[in-house]
Amino acid sequence: MRLRFATPEDADAIAAYHTRAWQVGYRGLIDQDGLDALDPADRAESTRNWLQPENVEKNHLTFVVAE
Repeated sequence: MRLRFATPEDADAIAAYHTRAWQVGYRGLIDQDGLDALDPADRAESTRNWLQPENVEKNHLTFVVAE
């Protein structure tokens, strides 16, 4: 396994994973219609912005599994 720092190019995949994690993890705990309505595209842009090099020092570092 190889870890690397996440980049803005990883935003779509991170947003999809995060959205799916919410849909599975919060099932039965919060409104199912709200969970079903979550769209990774809505989260991707904020994730992309968060991962911009100029913002990394202000945020927690994010890693992804590359292999």
